[in-house]
Amino acid sequence: MPDSADSYPRREFLARTLVGAPAAALSFLSSKGHAQPSPADDSPFDPWARNALLHKGQVINESVEFVDSLTGRSSRRLTQYRLLNEQPTYHLGACFSPDSRYQIVSTELRDGSTALLRAEVATGELTVLETAPKGWKLGVWNACVVPSLNAIVAIVGNQVKLYDFNTLRERIVLENVPGLHSPTGSCDGHRLFVMKRAAAVSVEGVKTVPAIYCEIDLANGGMREIFRETRSQSNHLVPCPTDPDLLLIDRDLPPKFGGGGDGGRTSRVWILHAKTARLTEIRPNDSNRFQIHSNWSHCGQYVYYHGTSRQHSYPTSPSGHYIGVADREGRVVWERHFPTFFYGHVSAHTQTSAILSDALLTKNLITAIHWKELNAQEVPRIEILACHATNWVPGQASHPHPHMSPDGKWLSYNCGTTAGPLATDRMAPALKDIYGDAVGFAPQRSDVCVVRL
Repeated sequence: MPDSADSYPRREFLARTLVGAPAAALSFLSSKGHAQPSPADDSPFDPWARNALLHKGQVINESVEFVDSLTGRSSRRLTQYRLLNEQPTYHLGACFSPDSRYQIVSTELRDGSTALLRAEVATGELTVLETAPKGWKLGVWNACVVPSLNAIVAIVGNQVKLYDFNTLRERIVLENVPGLHSPTGSCDGHRLFVMKRAAAVSVEGVKTVPAIYCEIDLANGGMREIFRETRSQSNHLVPCPTDPDLLLIDRDLPPKFGGGGDGGRTSRVWILHAKTARLTEIRPNDSNRFQIHSNWSHCGQYVYYHGTSRQHSYPTSPSGHYIGVADREGRVVWERHFPTFFYGHVSAHTQTSAILSDALLTKNLITAIHWKELNAQEVPRIEILACHATNWVPGQASHPHPHMSPDGKWLSYNCGTTAGPLATDRMAPALKDIYGDAVGFAPQRSDVCVVRL
């Protein structure tokens, strides 16, 4: 490591010490400690390097090893080029192959095209599974792992495709059906679940697109509607890891929809029974029933959730927040209030009854909340797993969305960085072209990292 690297201040957001990285990469650490794009056009470290359109079957390795700045654990940044690199959202079982060898990553290039990649976590080798031109948005909202099939499911245009994790052999499950999103699979491997966009309607004076939940029979490709909302939106569909008929869904009611529902009067999180379309409410003890995020436990017997609180005020914050656990019948098993809230997500430990989070209790750490291990004050044991040190901005690519591998030996997360001064000039036009005038934040890059536990 060059001597100059030690002169940079180690602040809260110092995510990692790069090991074996080029000196150029180290020399452009920002004052917050992120590995940043160089402000010099002729720098060997440029996020737009190797930005040519990817093609199916291409194999690349751009990974960099580093040491987690807090725990000292061996880590690897799987990506370092292009615009947005991200893994699937925090849903249990959505990211890693069943043998924990691979995970999936999506990447977005400067021209707006996207690609779906298979990453070998131990080596950093990336294989391009699929590519899509600008407008198709082949991202993590349209791709997911189906562990029971050792496969990846992705929506490519108007097709639903399956890819074998090991051989990369693909097959079309369904085609010529527009408007599908958020694919996933049942734990028995017999069905895929998707959401379909209904026609836009006006609810309480607000335009909305209610959610339609469907299942696809993998034996014959037949699709049937499971449940249709009339007022609620949804972007989350999480299959139970041990019961093929149970789905965890969000019901985002007007007028705030995903930003607060009906003001917390009605629970956001419900269990949908695929066979009967019966709904089971997951109702927190707190009077604010709009949970922000939820997930299944690794055993499929519990639902994890969290939200902001109306019932508790603390000196350090106007209102605290709650983290809780309910059983399949909606009964609260454990729920605790905490004083200071940091926006984040709830994922699941794959080896024990613990809630993984990329924030909630702290802004820059990935923690495991062991809710069954309480001290005399009924405070759970909180284990620090890694420092993600992401630069939180609007949009999901910078949000860590942590995943633990099925064997419990790997932890993966997204890490967002903001471009340097001159790099901003290069990146801003691409961002505006892709996202339009809605971009109201600093130009952003994101990469995917893995930690060896």
